[in-house]
Amino acid sequence: MPEARLDGAATLDQLRREHRRLDAEIDQLIMTYGGHSKDMPDADLQRYQALAHKRDELQNEIRATEQRLLGDDEIS
Repeated sequence: MPEARLDGAATLDQLRREHRRLDAEIDQLIMTYGGHSKDMPDADLQRYQALAHKRDELQNEIRATEQRLLGDDEIS
């Protein structure tokens, strides 16, 4: 089982890096408009929403991966 945990840890690390990248991209986009999405033109607002949705999906995947890894620890 240790190899599975290593794979899970690597996956978790990759998910976290992608989450941070998306978060930085969202921050940069929103700061272009003074920190308010209400000031964005429609095209950028749609991009912002898509990025935020993907970031939220990654967060859910991170939580699920953490739960799997914690579950593996409880079994061992």
